[in-house]
Amino acid sequence: QGNGYTIDGTSPTATRSPGVSLTILPVYLLLGQDWSAARIWMCVLSALTCVVVAAAASVYLGRGVGLLAGLVLAVWPDHAYYALHFLTEGPYMLYLAGAMWLTLLAVKHEKVWFDVLAGLCWGLALLTRPQIVFAFPFAALVVIFAGRRGWWPQGKRLAVQCVCIAICLSPWLIRNQVVMGGPKMSTTGGYTFLGAHNEQTLTNLKDAGLWLPTSTLADHEKLVGTEIERDSKAMELGLEHARNHLDRLPELQVMKLYQLLTPFKGTDNRMLNLVTGVSWLIAFPLVVIGCVVAAKRYRSAMIVFGLPIAATLLTAFIFYGLPRFRDAATPAMAPLIALALVEIFSGRIFRGRATISTHQLPEL
Repeated sequence: QGNGYTIDGTSPTATRSPGVSLTILPVYLLLGQDWSAARIWMCVLSALTCVVVAAAASVYLGRGVGLLAGLVLAVWPDHAYYALHFLTEGPYMLYLAGAMWLTLLAVKHEKVWFDVLAGLCWGLALLTRPQIVFAFPFAALVVIFAGRRGWWPQGKRLAVQCVCIAICLSPWLIRNQVVMGGPKMSTTGGYTFLGAHNEQTLTNLKDAGLWLPTSTLADHEKLVGTEIERDSKAMELGLEHARNHLDRLPELQVMKLYQLLTPFKGTDNRMLNLVTGVSWLIAFPLVVIGCVVAAKRYRSAMIVFGLPIAATLLTAFIFYGLPRFRDAATPAMAPLIALALVEIFSGRIFRGRATISTHQLPEL
């Protein structure tokens, strides 16, 4: 509308990073602010994510597992649900899937332009949901422990991707420095941390491990100043509360993990609770089996698919747990589920039991 990046039409904001807005931009440029067209566009991108996940899984796990991974994501209830809304999950999952696919191609074929494209996809994922930033400490650890032969190529790959990520993020960070007064990805990190670390989440079992709006907290009156100053003050108050209750933090971390992994979302939509809950109860053990198998046989694939999962766990550990965090990592979990299903139905995972021959798998 020509008002800049704003919520109320007058005051600039950085409360959300612009990944979803950028994703919808092509539709609005062509057709104007057509919400129906934008919804169709989001559904198309959601379907495309299934194709990209299939391609990513195929790089190391084979075309059969790749096809099954795409089908798993296509019937995943949460993936279908997020395609219906203008939320971050839909675009984020596409960018995440693209980043994993291109990273695996870069590892396999050692082509720098795959790293360049992968870095741009990681950057777009960061602009959509900043939680993926927590994947990079784990990526750095992979480089450090790669050994003498693997250190240089893996380190170079990570460096190229980080440069491309920086290029992708720099316009947004520069804008925030000039307009908002600080080069922040968003101005919600402090609010989020305070909302998860306060007296109510510490003493009320129902809220433990979750996030509460800061407007409902007693400390809300202390959040004054500019948007960035308010967010920084919120982070300061949250850290102060955490330091004052170090003895209770282990208990809180357990509840964060529970809230992340619980199959039921706590919504009033009973059908959504039932469908997504049952699907996660089926998916979770398969993800664990897939991780074990991939770690033994497909190390490169396990590292790449494991990074978003590790980032999700660290996000919950630092802030709070929520099924939405877990749902955003489904492109990384679908290949592991597909791998587990193939292992189970081929019989290889059960020692001493009758096996199913590979030519029977398509029929199954």
